[in-house]
Amino acid sequence: MSMNDKQQEKDFLKPKGWWNKFANAIRGIFIAVHGQSSFPVFCVITVLVVITGFWLEVSIAQWGVLVLCVAVVFAAETFNCALELLAQAIDRKENPLIGRALDAGAGAVLMSSIGAAIVGIVIFAAKCADKFHWW
Repeated sequence: MSMNDKQQEKDFLKPKGWWNKFANAIRGIFIAVHGQSSFPVFCVITVLVVITGFWLEVSIAQWGVLVLCVAVVFAAETFNCALELLAQAIDRKENPLIGRALDAGAGAVLMSSIGAAIVGIVIFAAKCADKFHWW
């Protein structure tokens, strides 16, 4: 490793100020949003959840749960994007272990999405039942 490589590694690992960390995090969000085809789908679903929540007049606690569910799904997708980028940086050839790691990341997105959908169904079904006097 050359002296220049060591300096670059040292600079890379050097702690940065809070503003830089925040800027890096925002850049990471943009990278994930633009790098994943699932994000537009999640955005449409999020808009539908917000519209439905206002229409059904969900409580503040229910809003908190819905927002948390949306955040968990977006975070899972962002972590999955990071995993995919790391996998590409490590090895562009077919690698069974990397493939398993990518499958696990995709599984995390699926599990969080299913969990969020179940929570949404429970909240919205109960609110619909109240609104339309189903029981």
